[in-house]
Amino acid sequence: MSNPASKNTINRLSDIMGNNIKECFPVLLDTVGLLSKIKSLIKETKNEDEIKIVNNQKDVLELRSSVLYAILEIAVALRADFRSDIAIEKRVNLKYLVFITSEFYKSTFMPEERANLWKKVSEYISSMNVDVINEINKINDGIKVYKDTYFNKDKDKRDIALHYDFNLDVLYNYIIEIGEEEEAQRVCAFLAVILKINELITSNMYLLHIKESFQNTFKNYESIEVKYEFETLKKRLYPMVGEKIQKFANLIDKNMKSYNITNNLSDDILSVLGVDGIDNIKGKRDYAKLGIISHYLYLDLGTALRCYLSSEYFIEKQLNLTRINLIIYEGYKKIYIPINKDSKSLWDQYVYSVLFSDGKGSLKTKIKSVELKLHDYKKDNTLVDANERHKYVHLRNHKKFTLPEFLDILLNLNPHNELNKSLLFMQLLSEIIKLNIESIDIKSEIESVTIRQQIMKPFNQIKSKISNSNIKEEDKQRMEESIDKIMNLFN
Repeated sequence: MSNPASKNTINRLSDIMGNNIKECFPVLLDTVGLLSKIKSLIKETKNEDEIKIVNNQKDVLELRSSVLYAILEIAVALRADFRSDIAIEKRVNLKYLVFITSEFYKSTFMPEERANLWKKVSEYISSMNVDVINEINKINDGIKVYKDTYFNKDKDKRDIALHYDFNLDVLYNYIIEIGEEEEAQRVCAFLAVILKINELITSNMYLLHIKESFQNTFKNYESIEVKYEFETLKKRLYPMVGEKIQKFANLIDKNMKSYNITNNLSDDILSVLGVDGIDNIKGKRDYAKLGIISHYLYLDLGTALRCYLSSEYFIEKQLNLTRINLIIYEGYKKIYIPINKDSKSLWDQYVYSVLFSDGKGSLKTKIKSVELKLHDYKKDNTLVDANERHKYVHLRNHKKFTLPEFLDILLNLNPHNELNKSLLFMQLLSEIIKLNIESIDIKSEIESVTIRQQIMKPFNQIKSKISNSNIKEEDKQRMEESIDKIMNLFN
C-alpha cells in the first residue's frame, strides 16, 4: 500500500480541481447554449442531409456537456474529500464518486449492443478526420479497462450510495470498506477516459462546423446577502455539524455491535438458545433498523451540508445543494414510504404502531408531530419532485438528454431554502431516532412481561398441583415457599 499523500500534495490537487471547476463551468454553459440552438435548427431544417449533420452535431454537444459536467462533479466531490479530516466524512464523499461515474458510464457507453452516444460521436468525428482513429482506439481500450475493473462491479455500490439499503450489514460493510486509495485509482481510470474524450471533441470542433461563442465567462452569481449568510452559517455550523457526524459514526459502530450480537455469542450459548431462540433475537433487533438507517441519513446530510459550507465556487456550492435535496428525498422515502403495497414503512413498523398503541400520552403527542412533518413532505413543492428526480440522478431519461433542464434547476436553487430544509430534516431525524429508542424500550418491556409469564406458567402449575394434593399442610406450605423463592428471582 502506498503512503498517504502529504498535506502539500493534497492542497495542490485541490487547487487543480478548483481550476478545473473554474475552466469547465463557463464552457459547459456555452456548450449547453449551443445545444439549445442546434435543437432549434433540427426543428427548422427540412433537408435530410442537413438534418443528419445537425443531429450529429447535437450528439457531439451532448457528449461534450456530459463530459464537462462529470469533470465538475468529480472535482467537487474530490475537493470535499480533501478538505475533510473526519474519516467517516471522507468515506461518505468517496462513495458519491461511485454514483457519479456509474451514471456517466451508463448514459454514455451503454447500451453496448447498439450505437451509444460515444460510438455515434466517435464514428462521426473519425468520418471527418481519419487521423483521430488511433486516438479513438486508445479511448476504447480505456473504456474497456474501466468497465472490467470498476463498472461491472459497481451496481450494488451505486445503489447503496444513492438509495441506501434495508440490509444493515450490507450498508455498514460498504461504508467501512471504502478506501481512499481504491477510489483515487477509480477516479484516475475514469478521468483518463473522459479527459481524452473532451480533448478529442475540443480539438475537432472546427472540423464539425460547430462554432463556439464563449460568451459565458465565470462570474459570481451570489448576492452580497447570500455571501454574508454563507459566511455566518459556515462559522457557526461547520464545526458543530462535524462534531455531530463523528458522534453519529461512533453510535453506528456501537449500534451495529449490538445489532450483530448473535455473531459473537459462544457455541454453548448458541446451543442453549437454539435456532428458534436465535431467530427470535434477530426478529427483535429489527426494531433498531429505523434508528440506524436514520443515523446514516444524518451522516450523509451532515456531510453534504459541510461540503456546501466549505465550498469556494458558486457551481461547487450549487452542486452540493442538489446533493442535499436528493438525500432528503431518498431519506424521506426510506423512512415513510412502504417498499410495496403489501408492506409497511419503517416508520409504521418500528415506531408508529408501537408507540401509538402502547406509548404514554406525551409520546403520542410527539409521534403525531413527527407524523405530520413526514406527511407534509408529500406536498412539499420545494423538495425534489418524484417526476423530476431522474434529472438529479440521470443524464438521460430514456433517449431524452436531461442535463440542460437539470442545469436550469441547479442554477436557480435558493441556498437559504435548501439549507433550511437540511437543518429541519436533520432535526427530524434526531426526533425519529429518539422515538425509535422509546419504541424499542416499550417493545422490550412488553416482551419481558410476556417472557416472564411464560417462565412463571410451569411454576404456577406446580403450585396448583401441590395445593390440590393430599400431602400434609405444613409440607405444602414448605414446598410452596420454596417455589415462591425461585419465582421471585424472575420478578
